[in-house]
Amino acid sequence: MKRLFIAIDLSDVPEIVLLQNSLKNKLGGSTIYWTKPENQHITLKFLGNTALETIPSIEQILNNITQDVIEFTLHSNSLGIFGSSYKPRIIWLSFEDNKTLGQLAQAIHQELIPLGYEVDRQNFVPHLTLGRIRKIDSKRYFQQVIEDLRFPKIQEITIDKIYLYESILKKSGAEYQIIEEFSLRKR
Repeated sequence: MKRLFIAIDLSDVPEIVLLQNSLKNKLGGSTIYWTKPENQHITLKFLGNTALETIPSIEQILNNITQDVIEFTLHSNSLGIFGSSYKPRIIWLSFEDNKTLGQLAQAIHQELIPLGYEVDRQNFVPHLTLGRIRKIDSKRYFQQVIEDLRFPKIQEITIDKIYLYESILKKSGAEYQIIEEFSLRKR
């Protein structure tokens, strides 16, 4: 068994690293587990524990889907939190609504149903997890920092591949290994 997910890699976007570093510097007194820059991604579908014999079928489905999807661009939207403003759990970066991205995620969810993967109960919300919050020193200060950085300036991001990843859980945090990459059609 391998713990798998399908995602868009955002590890090479320098503005995201700068944003995360700014948050780290401003929120240094709080206990936040920051996503490693090399692990930054948008999850399209979390598959969980997957039998090895299922992986070739998943790869074939992803190959078929990506042949029909033309590369596209993403634009960041805003910085936000999951949880309440008084008990925040996750700091994330959202992305503007993108028809192609939504259709790609929908196709992945639908095409994996015959393999036993259920459609997620929640709507697909494209986001990048920047940090997981354990303890906030000052909630008021935390809220001010999030508000001050609410709309970060991040370059237009061209998406031309998606990846099938294995997530290996370690004491030092999750390590992601690419199992396969799938190129989208060129414009």
